[in-house]
Amino acid sequence: MARIFRKQNATVYPDALICEAEGLECLAEELQKSGSMVRVPRIQHVDEAVLEIEEIESGPATSEALAQFGEGLARLHKRQQPQYGWGRDNYIGLSPQKNGWSQSWGQFFVRNRLEYQVSRIRDRDIRDRIEGVLGIRGACWLSGSVRVVSIPACFMEIYGLATSCLKGMRPG
Repeated sequence: MARIFRKQNATVYPDALICEAEGLECLAEELQKSGSMVRVPRIQHVDEAVLEIEEIESGPATSEALAQFGEGLARLHKRQQPQYGWGRDNYIGLSPQKNGWSQSWGQFFVRNRLEYQVSRIRDRDIRDRIEGVLGIRGACWLSGSVRVVSIPACFMEIYGLATSCLKGMRPG
């Protein structure tokens, strides 16, 4: 019988472990489809309080083992998917992680990773500085492009570039 690793939910989010289990199951499925030999622990039990997974025995980190692991991850990352993202919000460590589907990796990354995580910074001065560096405030996506264009809102209406973007702009 396999040994079990037991993880308790230490977060304030009741669905954190359930989301983690969903991610592990998807990862295992995609690794298998890719032909990778990388193993993901099987879920034994999950509920709001506990996640139990099989414990995978570790082995020596030989050059051969590391190469096999790297090749397995490369196979996974070569798999084409129809969209970028995930079907529901989940967590990264102890923080919520915004998800959803997008046709553009760049758009997904800026909107759901950079903008969302920066919005969680409580110190307004620090948040403003980071938004300025990243060009988030007043930024807009044009035609699903991977490029972010920072144009003040007043110019957006004058030139009619993408008035739909104004709905998502935060006041500066």
